[in-house]
Amino acid sequence: MNHHDFLIEISWEVCHKIGGIYTVLGSKLPALLRQGYADNLLFIGPDVWKNTGSNPDFREDRQLFRAWREHAAQQGLRVKVGHW
Repeated sequence: MNHHDFLIEISWEVCHKIGGIYTVLGSKLPALLRQGYADNLLFIGPDVWKNTGSNPDFREDRQLFRAWREHAAQQGLRVKVGHW
């Protein structure tokens, strides 16, 4: 099997605990970690939590992709980066 540099998942449900996709993401995570994607797995979704508190499944890491995150902020795009 080929092993790519990064695996990227993009969906609304990445940050929203409603729907089947959230369950799918959570259930396949252990297999992806076993395959060596611990530091190379990116989930992208909207920040639906905003100022209502933190997502219990997400740990923000302000050092990850710092330059990219700062560039996005300059463009008006609010981005959180971390571990799910």
